[in-house]
Amino acid sequence: MQALPKQFMIAARRHPAPEGWGSQAYGGLTIVSAPELPVTWLTGPDRGKVGLLLGWAVFAGQALQNGQFSLPPGASLEDFLDRTCGRFMCLFEQDGDIFIIGDAGGLLSLVYSPEHKIACSSVTLMQRVVDLDAAPEIAEQFDLRNRQGWIPFGLTAWKAVHRLLPDHALRISTWQAERVRDFPAPTADKSDIGATITKIADLVADNVKGFLDMGGTAAHITAGRDSRMSLACAHPHAAQLTLETIRAPGDGAMIDVLVGQRLAKIAGIKHRAIDLEESSVEEKAAWLERTGYSVNDSVVGLVRTVEKHDQGLPVLTGTGGEVGRAFYWQESDLAERTISPDALITRLGFTATPALVTAAIQWLNTTPHQNLTQLLDIAYIEQRLGCWAGPSVYGHRIPVPTFSPFNARNIYRLMLSLPADYRYTQRLCDDLVAHAWPALASLEYNRAPGLLKLRFLKSELKRLLPASLKSSLKRILSSR
Repeated sequence: MQALPKQFMIAARRHPAPEGWGSQAYGGLTIVSAPELPVTWLTGPDRGKVGLLLGWAVFAGQALQNGQFSLPPGASLEDFLDRTCGRFMCLFEQDGDIFIIGDAGGLLSLVYSPEHKIACSSVTLMQRVVDLDAAPEIAEQFDLRNRQGWIPFGLTAWKAVHRLLPDHALRISTWQAERVRDFPAPTADKSDIGATITKIADLVADNVKGFLDMGGTAAHITAGRDSRMSLACAHPHAAQLTLETIRAPGDGAMIDVLVGQRLAKIAGIKHRAIDLEESSVEEKAAWLERTGYSVNDSVVGLVRTVEKHDQGLPVLTGTGGEVGRAFYWQESDLAERTISPDALITRLGFTATPALVTAAIQWLNTTPHQNLTQLLDIAYIEQRLGCWAGPSVYGHRIPVPTFSPFNARNIYRLMLSLPADYRYTQRLCDDLVAHAWPALASLEYNRAPGLLKLRFLKSELKRLLPASLKSSLKRILSSR
């Protein structure tokens, strides 16, 4: 039976736990967790306990460590959670009930079973202590042992087992999840864009400081926008960083390395290219098992490389930067208010089936939104981050996960408040980099620097194709 690093179990009664795991009690619940998962008691002004936090967190530039953290005077728990960045789960008491809520993007994932009154980091862990029945329709559509994909809408391939989505809390008296947060619709006012960009940059920089307090020194860099934004906001602390890029076959990966090297030179810091090592069938299978067969994509193939080069410290990434970049939008969405369940499922990249349509209808009916662009932004946070990036945290057999300085609710709220047409044209990335570290804006995104473009003629020619033709070709190739 393989070990499950970084994982945890929360239950109404005590279940057998892996050897060496820690144990806590809170509100009638038993919490057991792997030794590398930080456990922090949150206290109020009177030093009384107001909550229990599992995982890695940064608040106001300070990394929370194992032990105890006292909320600032006058700060409520909700304010604390709003401003806290990282990968974590928080248990707290409110109105005589116990709730469990995760970080802004659901990046420390949790599944729960009302029938068994248990919540776990993965179904794999849950299956070790309770008997679960498969949900045939979902299991057949998402055969993630053998096919790539991920499961949206908080569904799992097991009956009566659900994934806790971002913006939702699990109420322990009922063992049901409830939406407890919503987001602002984009504003039409462009007068405050500069001030909003400054706020985002400052908040991300504080989170980078906390990342460094955790011992982190490495930052993942590619030729794309999100890691560039992360690096730009890290400007006040960049001298402490080393940039890393995985060197793999293919033009895209090679361009990542070349741009990463050039960015490091501009920044005056070190860069190292890490050669991709092919993972074995057994290593990939073990990765899938640790995640509870909830996600299967290219990251599975990184398991040997990541574990070989892991230094036991968090690595900075740009995950979550896409929240401000209109990831799921199309131009026609700017004038629409909502979307049909079938169209939403297609937009997320799936085929509509009865089970998915039912889940999409339920999600649409319980997600407040004023227009379609706002709805698609929430879908990115709750579906892609919460159901794709979240479960992936348990895959690599390393003690500390990657860390995104964007993953905080106050930052996502600022991003989503910006005008829709502004974000659709990718201005957020351009302006954030130009504000935080202008020199990094000198390199184009996802293109080799200068004359090195001549080494990638195929990629350069592809860029000349009209966007509509690219989309048509993509649909034709994906249907084969």
